[in-house]
Amino acid sequence: LLGPLWLWTVLIDAPQTGAYAKGAVRSLPGSTWEIAYDAATRTIRLDGEFQSGIARDFIRVLESAPDAETVELQSPGGWVGEAVRIAEQIEHRELATRVASQCSSACTLAFAGGVRRTLAAGGALGFHAGSAATGIGDGNREFNAYMLYRGIDPQFLLASNAVPPKDIWVPDLQTLQNAGIVTE
Repeated sequence: LLGPLWLWTVLIDAPQTGAYAKGAVRSLPGSTWEIAYDAATRTIRLDGEFQSGIARDFIRVLESAPDAETVELQSPGGWVGEAVRIAEQIEHRELATRVASQCSSACTLAFAGGVRRTLAAGGALGFHAGSAATGIGDGNREFNAYMLYRGIDPQFLLASNAVPPKDIWVPDLQTLQNAGIVTE
C-alpha cells in the first residue's frame, strides 16, 4: 500500500513541491529599498532603508549607468557600513547628491559622498548618535571618520553625536551650510 503512495510522491508531488517552493520564495517581501536610474535626468534615485545588500544593488545600478551625474536620496537611515560603501562609490564617480524630501541617520553618509551636495526646498537632513553606540566615540567611529574625511565640521559632529539614537536632529539650512554638509 505504501509503495504506490511513495511512487506518487516521488513522481508527481515532488516536482510540484519545487514549483510551490519557488512561488513561496517569490512571494516573500522584497528589499526595503528601490534604486532606479532616470536616463533623462541622469539621476539615480535611491529610496528606502540602508540594509544589508543595498550597497550591492546600488553598485549594480551605478555600473549600468555610466553617464549618471546625480544621486537623489530618500531614506530614514539604516546600516552605517552599507552607507559608507555607497558614499565611496558616489565619491569615486564624482557624482552630485541631492535630497528632495528626507535623508536621515546613515543616509547622510551617502549624501556626504557627493562632490556637490544639494538640499532642495522642503528637504531635510536628520542626525543622531549611532544606535549601536557603547559610548559616543565607539558607535560613531566609522560615521565620524568618513564625515571628517569629507570636510564636515568636527563641532557639528559633536553636536550630532550628542543626540540620542531614538531622537533626530534636523538642523536648519544655514547650520548645514556652515558645517560643510550642504554645498548648494
